[in-house]
Amino acid sequence: MSRSLVQESTGGKTQIAGLLSSIVVLLVIVAIGFVFQPLPQTALAAIIIVNLVGMFKQFKDISVLWRISKIELAIWLVAFVASVLLGLDYGLLVAITFALMTVIYRTQSPESAILGHIPGTGLHFDVEYEEAVEYEGIKIFHFSSPIYFANSDLYVTTLKEKTGVNPELLQAKRKTLKKHSTPSLKRRAQLTEQSETSNTLSPNHILEENGNSQVEDALASDSGEGFGPVHSIILDWTLVCFIDSVGAKAIKQVIKEYAGVDINLVIAGCSRILLSQLDALEFFTGLVTEQTVFPTINDAVLRCQKSYWEATQTVESSV
Repeated sequence: MSRSLVQESTGGKTQIAGLLSSIVVLLVIVAIGFVFQPLPQTALAAIIIVNLVGMFKQFKDISVLWRISKIELAIWLVAFVASVLLGLDYGLLVAITFALMTVIYRTQSPESAILGHIPGTGLHFDVEYEEAVEYEGIKIFHFSSPIYFANSDLYVTTLKEKTGVNPELLQAKRKTLKKHSTPSLKRRAQLTEQSETSNTLSPNHILEENGNSQVEDALASDSGEGFGPVHSIILDWTLVCFIDSVGAKAIKQVIKEYAGVDINLVIAGCSRILLSQLDALEFFTGLVTEQTVFPTINDAVLRCQKSYWEATQTVESSV
């Protein structure tokens, strides 16, 4: 540690400085060591302490790091304690290992948000800002971390929580409504036949007609294009720098789940490198195609709005 601090205090920047200092140490030991033999150890210790002054001054960084980042402060303390107790080599190894662990921790707790647009501009911000307004029927999910094996489940869970749209719950609701509507439709047919025979409507028939209409209205409001108020979800991958095979499988699975409840899920803001990774992982197969990826959020929004309008026109024309 003392040799490293001496090298730093003298302005050494590269490994050449370390090589020169090693040569000087070798010459002192072999050739002129006898000159320093009469010197007391206190004098030699004073030389080392003078060069350690810079290290002691670094204690001032503790208060600064406490205000800036608690994680960086923890790395500093671990590196210092490990270097003092275990030596410089093992101390640096412990510090590097701990720093890598903090990187994994940070990717496990990234920032995520639902974005809205600023009217009259092409800018998108967190909806917590007063001026940010969400698009009607469209959710924009922002995630500021790579998607890989350690946080792929977290990504999917946060997506469902932030958007408020859980495809599993929607599927269960659809099945429940269908179970209630199927017997009602059969009963309606029987009552209709009876009423046609008698040419009158019984009170039971009228009551069941009202109940059936309520069930059908509930089913209609949660079915068809959009399956509720949200018809499209955009994944903002502007800050996603890489994705592995586990993350790609998780995204493909969630796209299929949302497609099962008639919600269109697209991706926006992919970099060229990320697209190459997705292509190498065979991400664009089956239901997921390259047409689900857009260069910007604005492009994705326009496509989702157009798809929803076309689907609405098709349903209206069929009716």
